[in-house]
Amino acid sequence: MESSPHLIFVLASDWRVTYANAAALRHAGLTPEELSRESVWNLFPALAAPAFREPHERAMVDRTHAVVVEYIEEHQRWLESSIQPLESGLAVQLRDVTREVLSQQRLHSNIGGRQGQNALLDAINDAIIVLDGDGTVRYWNRGAEALYARGRREAIGARIETILTIDDPEQETSAVAELMRAGTWRGEIAQHSHDGRAIVTDCRWQLLDDDEQPGEILCIHTDITPVVSERAAREAEVREHEKDVHSLTKLVRERAALLDVSRDAMIVRDLNHTIRYWNRGAENLYGWTADEAVGRSARSLLYRDTREFDQSCAAVLRDGYWSDEIRERTRDNRIIIGDARWHLLRDDDNRPVAIFAVTSDVTDYRRIEDMRERAQRMESLGTLAGGIAHDLNNVLTPLLLATQVLLADDRSDRDREMLTTIEKSARRGATMIRQMLTFARGVDVERAPIDLADLLAEAHRFARDTLPDSVDILVRHEARHGTLGSTTHLMQVVQNLILNARDAMPDGGTLTLATHSGSPHEPPEHDPLPHAVLEKDHVALSIIDTGVGMRADVIERLWEPFFTTKPLGEGTGLGLPTSAAIIESHDGRISVRSQPGAGTRFDVVLPAAQLAPAPPGRGDDTPPGEGETILLVDDEPLILATTAEALRAHDYHVLTTDDGHEALRMLHEEGESIDLILTDMMMPVMDGASLAAHVAASPHDIPVLAASGLTAGAELMPSATSGITAFLAKPYTVPTLLGAVRLALDGTA
Repeated sequence: MESSPHLIFVLASDWRVTYANAAALRHAGLTPEELSRESVWNLFPALAAPAFREPHERAMVDRTHAVVVEYIEEHQRWLESSIQPLESGLAVQLRDVTREVLSQQRLHSNIGGRQGQNALLDAINDAIIVLDGDGTVRYWNRGAEALYARGRREAIGARIETILTIDDPEQETSAVAELMRAGTWRGEIAQHSHDGRAIVTDCRWQLLDDDEQPGEILCIHTDITPVVSERAAREAEVREHEKDVHSLTKLVRERAALLDVSRDAMIVRDLNHTIRYWNRGAENLYGWTADEAVGRSARSLLYRDTREFDQSCAAVLRDGYWSDEIRERTRDNRIIIGDARWHLLRDDDNRPVAIFAVTSDVTDYRRIEDMRERAQRMESLGTLAGGIAHDLNNVLTPLLLATQVLLADDRSDRDREMLTTIEKSARRGATMIRQMLTFARGVDVERAPIDLADLLAEAHRFARDTLPDSVDILVRHEARHGTLGSTTHLMQVVQNLILNARDAMPDGGTLTLATHSGSPHEPPEHDPLPHAVLEKDHVALSIIDTGVGMRADVIERLWEPFFTTKPLGEGTGLGLPTSAAIIESHDGRISVRSQPGAGTRFDVVLPAAQLAPAPPGRGDDTPPGEGETILLVDDEPLILATTAEALRAHDYHVLTTDDGHEALRMLHEEGESIDLILTDMMMPVMDGASLAAHVAASPHDIPVLAASGLTAGAELMPSATSGITAFLAKPYTVPTLLGAVRLALDGTA
């Protein structure tokens, strides 16, 4: 036993190792004394897998001999455990039998049969044609029938030039000469099918090295004509009367050259899910070579969600065929979406023996479809948001104005507290409406130079004031450039991401705020997907937390409006959709990476710009009126009353009306005394735009301040043709109102 290369040890009834040979000691890296203090499950973790551990436990109880052979995923090896009961324990020998198992699998790969061959080749969407030395068609699969509109009976036995035409005879001559010289040829050929369709095919021709049929030519043609549906071309079915799994494996290996040309992944697995065949398309799609995949379980190799796989297997065993999209795992642990077609193969006695799976990668197609559906939902939501925003803002405007007017007077502490609560609630409602309009309709950004160092410093101050002491804040500024945009909007994004990070770290953690620069020659590791902003110099702002992280299904829904994982009343589900809309309006992108228990990283990537001095800002103090007369026009009585009261309280003389025609009459009679017209834009009979146009055409040079509950569009923007001097968004506060009025009167709007 000491000289044996295999691992041999004796186990006590409590699973301690009482003896180990030299090979076992070397494997464990321990002395015999150290070994005797350890459990076998700790020393040899491979044995702790249920498939190994359970037979050992049964042998200990039943005192029976057993031999267990299992595939160890961690080491990618097959191990055999030979168990022999002793008086007070077990003797166990561990042996690597990988080579023997693979040899046995290859030995069992004996198959043949023309029916199975036809079924396999008919499952390929490419046209497969075999010619003999004089150009006579000897094989014509269903792909060829579909592509060239000629049936198999018509094609087989005919000369190829009589049923398949090539538009350029010189190209055909050159291709045949190259085939004869090199044994293979590939190129694109323009052709016409039997029913007159013009098609273009990607052709692969190869001389077959077959002693029984010398001089045969294998032709594989893939339709690459844009007008032909690729998805329809992929549809293939395996026909009846396939041979058993052993003859099938031999057939697959003999015709591997045919299957390897296909772009689709093609796998044959037995009913225990052991992979028997793995073509080159599978190597390209999944990343494992055939040598690495054959003999392993497809269930554990390719599927993270085995429930979906098991349900699909049940369907193909029940119905003989299954087709749908399924999530699969690649070697680099990516999840792809496969368009799968599984066919149940039967032997001559109609017994199921294997499953033939053809899979096309539709991950990019599905991503594009999801983006299109999301855009349609956002468009619908934008229409809805625009419809209700005006009415809601008209409700909120008098609330804000009235509370601020009342707060300006002497009030008891209780009254001031209640009024402040009303004002905060109205402001929160106004913020929600702005967010809804932002992500639904986009953001009009006034571009100004932004120094990311200043933005990062402001973010740091906000985080320091917002996060609890249990969260450490790290700041790293490495950006070499600034960007152009709105500091207010970008800070809204940063603040929203910081608040999300705070909620993800209830027990404390670390928040990292970082910036860096990138270029087309320095693709970011954190954001591998293509985007226009990555094709030029760019800067990135990263917000990284060490919180609870997110599942993949949560990440997929992050950008959906009103989706939130927070308790009812604590989140609106508008923060991230709004942030995405703001970043998109800056010609940038926002991306996220997260795993449960591993924290979350958001990256905001923006076009880089050289910094330039920002224009000086105005002061915040707004002087009161000097007795100027303002004509106030609004069809909402509450807005009319509260706005007039706010203006009168600040030394303005106010005339009011709820009708555009009445406003024109007042303008005609008292135009010389009116200094400003403040009008709502959406009114019955005569709206604000029509009123502004009449004012512009009148002899009175009176500025018009337009107010609306909708985001300012082109029709509301100040211009000489519209007659509008400035725009005031509802709901507005008293300071906002007074500031807009003063700017319009002074001509600085």
